[in-house]
Amino acid sequence: MTVNGKKIRVPSHALSVGDKIAVRDGSKDSRAFEGYAAAVAEKTLPAWLSVSPKELSGMVAEVPRTTGTDVAGDLSAVLAFYSR
Repeated sequence: MTVNGKKIRVPSHALSVGDKIAVRDGSKDSRAFEGYAAAVAEKTLPAWLSVSPKELSGMVAEVPRTTGTDVAGDLSAVLAFYSR
């Protein structure tokens, strides 16, 4: 994966608004990404992500919110998991 054109190996790399995430050019022909465009078309993605399935890239459009209809995740489930 690349973030803003730089190769990233850390899955927990922190992203900022405007960061472009993409699959490296050498990996685009990999079997791991076969059918990716069709799979993304079936999913409802959060509004804070802008995705280009054909280019195998995306961008962080805005900061994820913890309230409203388009939240970044199930916050109560995360808190319940870590409170064990």
